[in-house]
Amino acid sequence: ATGENTNFLDHIGATGGGGSGGHVILESASLVDFTAGGTTVNAALRNFITAAGPPTKAGPPQDVNGCCRSYSNGGAGGGGVIQLHVPDPIAAPSTDSGVSDIVVPNGATLLPDPLAGVCAPPAFAMIPTFGARSTARSTWISLGGADQKPSGTTGLVRFLFDGIETTGPDAGRILTVGSTVSDRTPLVTDDALTSSTTARILADGFTLELSGAALTALRTGSTSGISNDIYLRTPALLKDCAIRMRVVTVPTNFEDFTIASASYDEGLATPGDEKLRITVSSERGPLTAFNPNNAIGPTGFLLLPRFFLVTTNGLPNSLPTTALVRIRFQAAADNGIGAPDEANPVVDWTSDISQFNAQPAGVVQFFRYEVEFDLDAAAQGVTADTVPVKLDFLKIPFVF
Repeated sequence: ATGENTNFLDHIGATGGGGSGGHVILESASLVDFTAGGTTVNAALRNFITAAGPPTKAGPPQDVNGCCRSYSNGGAGGGGVIQLHVPDPIAAPSTDSGVSDIVVPNGATLLPDPLAGVCAPPAFAMIPTFGARSTARSTWISLGGADQKPSGTTGLVRFLFDGIETTGPDAGRILTVGSTVSDRTPLVTDDALTSSTTARILADGFTLELSGAALTALRTGSTSGISNDIYLRTPALLKDCAIRMRVVTVPTNFEDFTIASASYDEGLATPGDEKLRITVSSERGPLTAFNPNNAIGPTGFLLLPRFFLVTTNGLPNSLPTTALVRIRFQAAADNGIGAPDEANPVVDWTSDISQFNAQPAGVVQFFRYEVEFDLDAAAQGVTADTVPVKLDFLKIPFVF
């Protein structure tokens, strides 16, 4: 706009400036190719991307006395920023896509900065915001005095986790069979649900009730190095675990129902009449909808523990053989002022959480976890067909 004036002709106030050149980001999981518009750099094709503000904005024409024009020019526009995000931003731009992730026309590589041949101002080559590998790390989690016993003594807090490789070059990697996440050892197994005297589906169709020998098996079993009665003392730990309804005679015919809640009645009013009631979510319908009336064969179930849930392309417990998910843990003591002594971890990054349990009582006061995703573990390259892998939840129970 024209600047302020006096007497309607001496535009002393400056005309508006040219403005910012803007910010352009071009991001790719493979490469950026500038050769589609021509293979040779020339004046007509040189600047494929521009982010430069306009030049000096001139004021209005001189008045009859020839004054004021030079005082009313607006400022020139600012230089913008161009970023090219590619998987390998270190390799110099090249005419060969096999050499660089930024492909430029012939002649651009002869310039001091090849990107000056295709972008104005020259672009910055940077790492993309997405890629084959990524890592998520939790903040430190305090045990909150869980090791303090009512007697005033210090007890050992024991950690429980399962489903990953604990040693070797694949330490931390989630265990799989082909492209399916490996099941954990069932907490309870029943191959004759219809006639069972210790397990039954309640009238609502969504709740499985366990009693008698089924609870004895749960209480005395140990599937991950710690007694399974933890699930009776804290039934909320069963949330997000699974009830697998199955046809016993057809192992491939099964359906997993995610547990939404659980409650335990110790049967104190009627000794020996204890009950564990497990209610599944409604997303797959009622438990009774699976193999009704034993149409295919005898119906059984497994109560499967879960410490995490991997989902690929919306499919639970699916993990492509071309990808991996790795989980690690770290433990720290209190630094004396109520914070973790991060510089001197009690247990440095490990995939064997039982190392926490080997520490003296009271030493471990904080812990954290780290999850690594690699969508290109098979080194085949990330393409438009690469599907993302996500972790729906992660549970790290500890017993005190």
